[in-house]
Amino acid sequence: NYSVEPNSDGTVRFKTKMVLGVMPGYSYENYYDHSYNAEKGSVTWSLDYKKFNDFDDVAGHWHVEDHPTKAGKTRVFYACDLKVKNTLPKPIMNFLQKTALKQATAWVKKESEGDPSADIPSQYKNTAAVTVEL
Repeated sequence: NYSVEPNSDGTVRFKTKMVLGVMPGYSYENYYDHSYNAEKGSVTWSLDYKKFNDFDDVAGHWHVEDHPTKAGKTRVFYACDLKVKNTLPKPIMNFLQKTALKQATAWVKKESEGDPSADIPSQYKNTAAVTVEL
């Protein structure tokens, strides 16, 4: 993260540089502006438009909520929209549409089922003290 700022409304804004390696010779470097809202159980993001980004636009969110009919279970929602600057070769588009989505979400199942009785780490209970590592 190159910036982490707690906001007066209890949310936390953090900015992160990410490099997506697609295949040899193709990688995309982008700077993201995230907003973490513990009260709503969400993280939203867009590009940090003050920096140069390889993608034209990106916007997305994670949202976590209690399952409506299964006590003790949680639902996780993910959405991401991506706009590229130029036409990309078909293998790159296939990667971005299929493989990148799997990479972005695969860790959730593993981490959430690793220790289902685990308590929420203290740094995430109080949004004023959040440290986010991506």
